[in-house]
Amino acid sequence: MTRPPIALAYPPDVAHAATRLWVLPHPRTGVPTYFATSQDGTNAYELLVTRPPTRSWLLRGHDDDGYVVADGAMRILSRIDPAFLLLGIFCVLDTSQQYWPLDDWLEAATDVHVQRRSMSAWPDMAAFVALPSMQTHLDRICATQEADGGRVYRLDETRIRAMLHAKAQRVCARAPEQVAAQAWRTLDASASDADVDSAQQEVARQWIEAYVPLSVRW
Repeated sequence: MTRPPIALAYPPDVAHAATRLWVLPHPRTGVPTYFATSQDGTNAYELLVTRPPTRSWLLRGHDDDGYVVADGAMRILSRIDPAFLLLGIFCVLDTSQQYWPLDDWLEAATDVHVQRRSMSAWPDMAAFVALPSMQTHLDRICATQEADGGRVYRLDETRIRAMLHAKAQRVCARAPEQVAAQAWRTLDASASDADVDSAQQEVARQWIEAYVPLSVRW
């Protein structure tokens, strides 16, 4: 995949020349997708592109007359939990009952992704997982043990479900109007408070599932 032009809308922590775009499997679909990380690796962002049929951009700096970009696509970096990207990488293997050294686990997962997408390699995958900040996110979704050769990992379904349920609660708390508006489309005027709460939880769940591997059951 060729590298795209710089996004026209981006968060401050990736608004610098050294920002790297990683090609990683989308957590839901496995399709190669561009992601960026902040300099400290704490935050991750998905590169989203909308392409109107007719549009161009006039870009102007502080000290020049500006110029026209004929490609009218709007590129936006939208925040995504790095733990979702790790789930997208590792959930292609059933490791719920088996502990793996991280390097071996990554190699096996990469082989599956290569076979699924008929790609020669996923060169960004190993470097992304090796970021120091990813250890924190691995601990959120994995059980670990100390072995003779070092730490070993497996996906922990209990931790994953707890993380996803907590996210659903936060979605309802942080976007109550949007969640309620969509939830009421499935309800009638006689709906009880419990019905409303259940419908809102389902809306939040559906939004989150757009970034959760199909193999994850929660």
